[in-house]
Amino acid sequence: MSLKVILVACVAAVALADKAPVHLPPVYVPTYHAPEPVYNAPARYKEPEYPTIVNYVDNGDGLVAEVTYEGEAQYPEYKPTYKPAPYHAPPKYPVY
Repeated sequence: MSLKVILVACVAAVALADKAPVHLPPVYVPTYHAPEPVYNAPARYKEPEYPTIVNYVDNGDGLVAEVTYEGEAQYPEYKPTYKPAPYHAPPKYPVY
């Protein structure tokens, strides 16, 4: 019987509870204005080891890059920029 009284009291408390409005903080929406795209512009990068020429052509399906390579590819020797730590074998302990 006491369980029923507690249950009814809980339901009544929830039903009669004051429903205060929830105040949320304002939402920050950053504004970003992207720069206008530049079409038919030359490439803004150039690698001296692999000279290339890039031409952009519009065939009606959008811009297509035509890439041509000049000269011969060069493969410089790899030189690591760090020196690895020397290897030391783990110590050997005598077995008694």
